[in-house]
Amino acid sequence: MYLKNKNIHFIGIGGIGMCGLAELLYNSGCRVTGSDLQEGLEVFRLKKLGIPVFIGHHSSHIDSQTDIVVFSSAIKKDNVELQEAQRRYLTIIHRAEALAEMMRLKHGIVVAGSHGKTTTTAFLASLFFNAGKNPTVVAGGRLDLFQSTAHLGKSKWFIAESDESDGSFHHLFPELVVLTNIDDDHLDFYGSLFEMKKNFYDFLKKIPFYGAVIACGDCKNVREILSQGFSRQFYLYGFSKNNDFVLKKKKDQYFVYYKNKKWTEFTVPLKGDYNALNALGAMICAYTAGLKKSKIFTGLQNFKGVKRRREFKGSYKGCLFYDDYAHHPTELLALLSSFKKEFQDRRLIAFFQPHRYTRFQSCWAGFLKSFDLADILYVLPVYPAGEEPIDHINSQNFVKQIKHKKAYFIKETEVYSTFSKLLKEKDVFITLGAGSVYSYGESLLSKLKQA
Repeated sequence: MYLKNKNIHFIGIGGIGMCGLAELLYNSGCRVTGSDLQEGLEVFRLKKLGIPVFIGHHSSHIDSQTDIVVFSSAIKKDNVELQEAQRRYLTIIHRAEALAEMMRLKHGIVVAGSHGKTTTTAFLASLFFNAGKNPTVVAGGRLDLFQSTAHLGKSKWFIAESDESDGSFHHLFPELVVLTNIDDDHLDFYGSLFEMKKNFYDFLKKIPFYGAVIACGDCKNVREILSQGFSRQFYLYGFSKNNDFVLKKKKDQYFVYYKNKKWTEFTVPLKGDYNALNALGAMICAYTAGLKKSKIFTGLQNFKGVKRRREFKGSYKGCLFYDDYAHHPTELLALLSSFKKEFQDRRLIAFFQPHRYTRFQSCWAGFLKSFDLADILYVLPVYPAGEEPIDHINSQNFVKQIKHKKAYFIKETEVYSTFSKLLKEKDVFITLGAGSVYSYGESLLSKLKQA
């Protein structure tokens, strides 16, 4: 009721966590405006919806009607629009806090963890939609289910993907949490894995006494924090026998056992054991929320996918083109392993763009081992994501240190000339990273087809 009268401006509206919230508020009846440094896919979609988006930041974008300004951790304190909002004493709120306020109106389900959050969120959305629940959804990627990162639902359920990168997930107070794993990412913010685990533990403690945590017990860090006197209901799932829900695999079929009794069996629309774990976490959460198993199974089979998650882009003369958002050593290793199993008779060519200097530095040793299963590796310059360069942390030095016999540094201007000569029939070409690498793959495929 109150939202319909509000005028809200988003600074950095094209960010993956911002665009979905902006769309949600717009569909709730708010007047929404925004600004961003560049016009990407998400900005284009918002404009198409009717949301005015300015390219570049200027104090004039905070107009006389603006009531509220939403920002993310990517926006620096000296941003001219943020300073103008402060000068005018407007309500200024962090993206995660705004998301949390929206969630308070419904029964919140949050997907948290270092890897697999967006896919798990997409699985959950599919299960609830197919059960006729029509939830509100905010994800960290574009879901094929509704061709957006957000959907304003009509039911009591609110499904959201959390952001642990800056600690902002502490604003959320969900009733159910799916915890996929905890890994050594975002240590530039937390300082250590110990501190990161402590933050996850503190976040999980916020669920109400009637809530529950559904967590992957195969992850040592997850099991460790839940064994430290955690006082809320939790269920562990995974391949390990000491989980509550035990996953077993036979060929492409997965079987789930709860307390030594068969609970269900399923196949996964996405390849890879890690996606089976994501699906199982979503299934257990949906069941805990009250969905019937028959509806859950149907929702899983009708899953439509997520953009940039093992996404098939097309083919050229027998060479298959894929794209994936994987940008951490654990994700890269799991993804390439699944590709190697599926395409044993094909040459696997990885085209990687490191994302953020701080992540590249803190996970350097892990990245060196991530590409062992690729037959050939090409590495673009680091995608900075607003960060300043760090001495010696660059793609040229990385390629020199990597033990892979066929690892090469490549400039953006060399992509077409290099791969147009390299790619052959039966190759599998994969663009990897959280930055702009996907666009080079798309351009390459388009040019090859036009040649």
